[in-house]
Amino acid sequence: MVALVERVTRVEETSKQAHKRFDSIEKIKEVSKVDKASLTRFALLIVAVVNAVLNLIGFKTISDDYVNDLVAVISVGYFIWTAWKNNYLSKKGKKQKEVLKKEGLAK
Repeated sequence: MVALVERVTRVEETSKQAHKRFDSIEKIKEVSKVDKASLTRFALLIVAVVNAVLNLIGFKTISDDYVNDLVAVISVGYFIWTAWKNNYLSKKGKKQKEVLKKEGLAK
């Protein structure tokens, strides 16, 4: 009988350890999920850093005219995007505003 109790205890301990490992693996999977926007921002950061380093050591990688044009286009796109995101223009946004008003979180 004592041997049976010891086996059951070992099985329970093994089961607890397996659950802990599984929980750890699930947490790692959740943390390791990277959304596309974060990955894109990181890639652009790498390109910008490489460009800056190359410019510092004397290599002219991108012409100033091209950079100015690119910055202008990105700025316009960013302004349009933020105007769309920060205002309740879409159907989904209008529903969100209604909910916020009901909860007393918006004017």
